[in-house]
Amino acid sequence: MHSPTTPDDDLPEFHSRRVDHPTPSKDRPSQAAVAGPDPFGEKAVDPARYQRIADLLARGAELAGTGDLATARTVFTDAARVAEQPPTLGDLRARALTNAAGIADELGDHLGAVPAFREALRWWEATGNPASDGLRAGALINLSQALQHLGDLDAAQTALESARKIILDAAPSPGVDHAELMLSCLVSLTAVARHQRRLSDAGELARQSLEVAGRIAPHRTGYPLMNLAAVHEETGQWDLAQDFAHQALAAFEAAGDRVAVAENQLSLAIMYIRWNRFADAEAQLVPAQRFFNAAGMDHYLAMCTKMSAYLLASAGEHSRANELFHRSRSLFENTGAVVEAAEVRLSLALVAAAQGRYLDAEGLHDEAYAVYAERGLSLACAQLDFRRALFLEQQAVAQPHSAATLLPRALDLAIPAALAIDAVRFTLTDGRRRAQWQRIVAEPAWELAFRLAATVGDVRLVAELVETQCAGTPLAGTGTPEAIEPVLPMALLDATPPSDRGPADADATRQAGAFHLGAALADYAAGFGLAVAPPPRLAMTPSNVVALAHHLGMAEDRYGVEIREARVIPTW
Repeated sequence: MHSPTTPDDDLPEFHSRRVDHPTPSKDRPSQAAVAGPDPFGEKAVDPARYQRIADLLARGAELAGTGDLATARTVFTDAARVAEQPPTLGDLRARALTNAAGIADELGDHLGAVPAFREALRWWEATGNPASDGLRAGALINLSQALQHLGDLDAAQTALESARKIILDAAPSPGVDHAELMLSCLVSLTAVARHQRRLSDAGELARQSLEVAGRIAPHRTGYPLMNLAAVHEETGQWDLAQDFAHQALAAFEAAGDRVAVAENQLSLAIMYIRWNRFADAEAQLVPAQRFFNAAGMDHYLAMCTKMSAYLLASAGEHSRANELFHRSRSLFENTGAVVEAAEVRLSLALVAAAQGRYLDAEGLHDEAYAVYAERGLSLACAQLDFRRALFLEQQAVAQPHSAATLLPRALDLAIPAALAIDAVRFTLTDGRRRAQWQRIVAEPAWELAFRLAATVGDVRLVAELVETQCAGTPLAGTGTPEAIEPVLPMALLDATPPSDRGPADADATRQAGAFHLGAALADYAAGFGLAVAPPPRLAMTPSNVVALAHHLGMAEDRYGVEIREARVIPTW
């Protein structure tokens, strides 16, 4: 939500959940492998039942491909039940469980999806049959999706690292495309890096996955393109983010992926809300919400409900917005998406503050902070502290009799938060992105710190803040988002499939065009600047009194990140 009293960082992170879910239900490896060899000899045990289960798996895949996820889940569950009957066909049961779990995750039953994935994995691991390697890797990748929804990013990363090792070590297997599995793994690793705010790693992984998709699976280029859009959105490169998002939409439409199209529309709505383009946001949000409601996809419906609440709040309809925020939070909590439920608490805090309910707002902040801290989301914690300091400042204006108590509290939150937020730019590998982060994300945090230090009359602290800012690491490239004008060769803008592939249909042409333009944009975006290290600490006096020493210590202890180098240099 954007209104004159709304901090920009109240908006949710820009993303598409399908970006995190790299293997769509309709082409999961466990389904595709049914038509290939039977490595466990189950067809010979009971050929009629084997064929019945294979038909159910194929039917479930077809239903998932058309967006009828609820029915698909029922069909996959039936397949698992039939496979469990004596004599148990364990491989087919594991495949059916994996597909049912993937659909459950998409429908929002993340808590139910995780044990089903793990049960299938236990069966394949117990057999020790190398023919199941591809199936195990696919299940691990999809397990990571459910774990991401539950906010367990460390476990999601572990699952993906295991999947990557399996793929790299596995021998070629009929019916399993290891290159596509690696693409899925790269896409999901990108998503985890984004959620952990390792934006430089996320950008590099997204570029790698786009290059791999262009070579082996053009119909899946939409997923790395959406990841690229998200990374550029989060670092303030809005023009590039919009270009990537629209290229992704074109790729999804060409591939006929209805679920991904709706998810992309939702992500575009989030983007437009950030830019105060509310009419454009509503145009994307309405069809997405209609689709998710009809499909029974509660997780996405919760996101749409949250965006609808932002639109209402931006129009000053706080009571109605509050109602929708509560509905969104309940939907997230019912699906086990605790991190996103915490994000909704921040929205509710904004409404509470706008209505003068500051104690309620602070309590909601505490609840959200506990969720972020428990999961090691250090940047999210720092950004929340910045928001809390801003609210305390606003409360001090509204309640002048409490200013002497509120402003020092705000200052103690604002400076460590600004230091941690600013430190992110030293992890970014190109100058343009660092400049965008500094201007759009870090500078508002520093401005608040300066303002609060001046308001409380701490002259020494103001001097240390000035010294710290003046002695920072020089940045390469200072263009603003409004000034970015990508100049690309016309041949890339009018890309067509390579001539040696012969005539292409319209969908293939659109897919190839989306890939080539997306790749060109990715190369352009990656082509600026050099990596830099965090700056040293600054000694203000010959006795080595370090500028902001107390606050640096607080930031490092509170957020667990590197803020400055250990070496100290004099400022005189």
